[in-house]
Amino acid sequence: MVRHGIGRFIAEEDYEYIGEFKNNQRSGKMGKCFHANGDFYAGGWRDDLMESHKEYGVVQDSILIKQDGLERYFGQFKEGMKHGKGTSYSEREPSGNNLYHEIHIYKGHFVKDERHGKGELYILRVKDRNISSNYHFQKDQGYAIIDKYEQQHINGELKSSKKLFISAPNEQINFPAIQMPLYQD
Repeated sequence: MVRHGIGRFIAEEDYEYIGEFKNNQRSGKMGKCFHANGDFYAGGWRDDLMESHKEYGVVQDSILIKQDGLERYFGQFKEGMKHGKGTSYSEREPSGNNLYHEIHIYKGHFVKDERHGKGELYILRVKDRNISSNYHFQKDQGYAIIDKYEQQHINGELKSSKKLFISAPNEQINFPAIQMPLYQD
């Protein structure tokens, strides 16, 4: 049986896909893929690969969530890879001498899954992971430190990094939250 049109497919112990098919492959403007390992993707597909589509001349963003939400990407894809404008979000647990839980947000361009060109990197360090969801802190309470860098990458390799600011004592901090749309059935 050849899958063609809108439907649902479950690949045993691998993934479940709901969306458009063309010639037995995931293909179309919107599809949702739920992987057995907890990864999730919602967006365009072409030839069974994640691929952003243009609608009315505008490239439509997609969303990829990995590692139970510890890694997220909202932006453009090409041939199954992050490619074009996007925002990545990752969380890192404290380790070694680092007592802080870190949240990294990178806004910029990607080429073949790698940072490429100019972008901004925000690093938020918090002592208590549970307070990191509201993105609003008082530094003098010892909760958070924010660094902002302007970076230049070429094919994933960091070429330059300029620290733009670090939050000052007693400064109220508003951290740029990553806006992710909710995809529901």
